[in-house]
Amino acid sequence: PTALSLELATPEESWPVGRQPVFNVFVTYSDGEVHPVTGDDWRITWKSEDTSVATVSEGIVTTLKPGVVTINASFDDSIVLKEASETIEVVAAIPERLLISVANGEPLGPLPIGATRQYTALVAYTNGDTHTVTNEALWYAEPIYGYGEVEVGQGDNGGQVVAREVGQVSIAADWQMLASAANETVDVVPAQFLSLELRTPTDVVGEGLTLMLTAYAHYTDEVIPVILDMYTLSYESTGGDIDVAFSAEGVSITGLIKGTVELKGTYTSEKTGGTHEMFKTITVADNFYTVRVRVYDDGLL
Repeated sequence: PTALSLELATPEESWPVGRQPVFNVFVTYSDGEVHPVTGDDWRITWKSEDTSVATVSEGIVTTLKPGVVTINASFDDSIVLKEASETIEVVAAIPERLLISVANGEPLGPLPIGATRQYTALVAYTNGDTHTVTNEALWYAEPIYGYGEVEVGQGDNGGQVVAREVGQVSIAADWQMLASAANETVDVVPAQFLSLELRTPTDVVGEGLTLMLTAYAHYTDEVIPVILDMYTLSYESTGGDIDVAFSAEGVSITGLIKGTVELKGTYTSEKTGGTHEMFKTITVADNFYTVRVRVYDDGLL
């Protein structure tokens, strides 16, 4: 049998930039048989009439920019030459996938209760371009095994996750009918201790004057006051001296001798079981007084 005709076909007549449609090729022979032929068959030669819109190789079309283009194919088996063509429309690139991930610079690993983590949402288009839609996407959070809870922000706070309850949580997002291609998993763990703060109104106290010192334990989920006593607050003189008095309101520090004093606070956390230390330097300076002078309109004091 000899080839009588050649037919080209694609699943669609319109393709967005970046897609690579594949032409199906069918050869009808004189005996009535129709045989499919692969695009890389040596008997077929391909050609695009406008290579700025699309190119073609071995039946695979690469779309480049919006427009209309005709794809030609020639079938030559050294006996007969048959030709066929198909016109396709190339349209602008379209959103193809929604990708979510941890924002650049954000730490990975477990997320303690009270801590935050920023996620981003990225739309990938058929032409390879990407566009950030973190604030436009709708964010969702669901516990994986029935345990775990996070808050996930929307709008200007889109993708911001705050850990609330221990467990594993799945983070997902939607944007314009696109669902995230893969979800992110957050492992929420108990709150962690961050630091012990020794707080005073100023780091300088005059001789004979007193300032109050208070202590606070900073956790990922809260800040709590700490009561210090003679066993958990010590000091070392590096030229100065102070008097320390303990009360329910805090610690009173009175300057005695000019110089510097190094305070050391020790705190054992009931939440984590760990023991933590914090240091603070207090300077004892000359006592000074502030005099306010009022000048009346007539210039007299």
